[in-house]
Amino acid sequence: MKHPLIRRLGAKPSHKDGFSGSSPTIMPSASAIREGIAVRKALSDMRVLVVDDNPDNAMLSQIYLRKSVKSADTAETASSAIAKIGEAAKNGKYDLVLCDIMLDNGRTGFDVEKEAKALSPGTIFVFVTGHDRGGFAKNFSGQEYPDLVLQKPIKKDALLEFLGKLCDS
Repeated sequence: MKHPLIRRLGAKPSHKDGFSGSSPTIMPSASAIREGIAVRKALSDMRVLVVDDNPDNAMLSQIYLRKSVKSADTAETASSAIAKIGEAAKNGKYDLVLCDIMLDNGRTGFDVEKEAKALSPGTIFVFVTGHDRGGFAKNFSGQEYPDLVLQKPIKKDALLEFLGKLCDS
């Protein structure tokens, strides 16, 4: 049976099995907590940018966040994400970017983070991937597994629980 949002909106998540089977208990890594990576705001005051080259995944994450954060915008390319982050840095930056690791034209979420940090240094990046640690190591040799990562498929309760642990709420 399809998830109700998929039925209602016609969304097609890129990950097989869509929204079944993943555990909602996801925590930021111990090293991220140790290093004090946290948003100094309540979840309801956060401005979030969702970056995913699959428009259905971006839309679904935006829907999940809509009632829990101050604003949730989307970007479907690395270039548009960087442009939006640069524009937002001028007038009240994004607090957090929820960014898919594999993006368009061979670019990655890590590329977006590197460029975005120059424009908006305090913005926190949470990466989204279908890879577990082993799959990640095979596809990104030499790259460290991110401290803040959500594994696909993302469930609404898992996303909000994870972000809630990063906030002062």
